Amino acid sequence: MTVMDAALRESLKALRLSGMLETFDARLAQAHGGELGHLDFLQVLCQDEITRRETAAFQRRLQRAKFERQVTLEEFDSSAPSKLPAAQIRDLGALRWLHAGESVILFGLVGVGKTHIAQALGDLAVRQGAHVRFAKTSRILAVLAGGQSDRTWEKRIRELIRPDVLILDDFAMRQLTAAQADDLYELVSERQGRSLITTSNRAPSDWHPLFPNPVVAESLLDRLINTSHQAIMNGPSYRPNKRPRNPIERPDKPQVTQPARPRLMRSGSSMRDPTTIQPPPTILSVFGVAVPVNGICRVTRSKNFSAARSVSRCPAGSGLGRRSAPQAAAAAICDLRGLQASTPTSPQSADS
Repeated sequence: MTVMDAALRESLKALRLSGMLETFDARLAQAHGGELGHLDFLQVLCQDEITRRETAAFQRRLQRAKFERQVTLEEFDSSAPSKLPAAQIRDLGALRWLHAGESVILFGLVGVGKTHIAQALGDLAVRQGAHVRFAKTSRILAVLAGGQSDRTWEKRIRELIRPDVLILDDFAMRQLTAAQADDLYELVSERQGRSLITTSNRAPSDWHPLFPNPVVAESLLDRLINTSHQAIMNGPSYRPNKRPRNPIERPDKPQVTQPARPRLMRSGSSMRDPTTIQPPPTILSVFGVAVPVNGICRVTRSKNFSAARSVSRCPAGSGLGRRSAPQAAAAAICDLRGLQASTPTSPQSADS
């Protein structure tokens, strides 16, 4: 950096030309490379300063507007609700009403995007250099009511009269007191020639009963309604589409019901399935040995099962012969399909 460059930087800083200071090195390199002549070099530096100042002014106006969130008309889906006046909304986006000092009234059902459109129009006005103020109507009334108690009402209402566009959201939501009606009348009458945007869930024809004094209501509504562009916004609410969903829930996937598993029943130390093992309809039980009449044998537990000396006789054809109760129990296990299990030959004779 030469001494001349350092002196020039100090001069730009003293003149508060920070836009030139930020791009000075890049523009100087273009000039040394032969891309910019002397006048071109000076012109682009001045344009850089103008751009910086316009950007800073826009950010200040946007901050003073106090929007709930910054939105645009392009973000608004006017094709979803079929009854929204899309053509009229695009015409309002031209801001001819702003240059004529006219107002805009957006009214309709809940959740159709009235506040979105109002803030988007305010954002367009801010980009064109207008000063905008957004607030809920109840908040504006509270601010003016507070000025009555601390004697700052004149100062507060001047702050509301000064903006080029004042946006009153949720206008005519509830019954007004006499003091609130008077404050609204003063605000609307003092803002004659300055644009006002109001959003309401009620039609302008339903605003009159909300004022306790019919004379004040007639004077206020005559000034407001007859100088405004009215846009009726009807259609389904968009808020249910923005409802947060639980990521665990899967409403689109059908729930599959698992078939009930058969309950196992305990018999001694083993588990058996009651659906597959059922006792035959006709059973002859002798000392713990259950033998059906048709020859299919099955062992059941009995308090007489331990009688070692007892003798049981199965029906004819069962193949068990004359045996003691424990031996008969061990040899009488058969499956349900009638297959007879093989049994070892008893070491004892039949006569013992």
